[in-house]
Amino acid sequence: MILADAFAQIAGTVSEAFDGPYHPARLRWTLSDVKDDGGSIITPGAAQDFVCKVQVNHATDAMRAEAGFIETDMRLLVIAKGIWVPVDLQITVDIPLGEWAGTWELQSGTRDTLGFAYDARGRRISSCRG
Repeated sequence: MILADAFAQIAGTVSEAFDGPYHPARLRWTLSDVKDDGGSIITPGAAQDFVCKVQVNHATDAMRAEAGFIETDMRLLVIAKGIWVPVDLQITVDIPLGEWAGTWELQSGTRDTLGFAYDARGRRISSCRG
């Protein structure tokens, strides 16, 4: 993972220096409820929030072939340095500013080939302009 962390650091630094392509964002998810043997909730799942960077691109051909794809779905590359949960369907991405501002619901996601980011198909479920 050391090499993946180095790639994440380089991508973030270059992006900050040249105003993109990775932009500030937040991942949001809820941890699973803790249940007793009978299935009753002992501790409700707590909401989690993680500051990250994200790049928005057009969906790949592989994403377009996935079940449920719609034309407004986009590719989200989330810099993964420090993220301790897999980016999957229970996570939303909030992008506060810019052309892609809004809340995105992840439809699919995997670790990218180099291991420094998550490569996900996202669907914007709300818009905001900042």
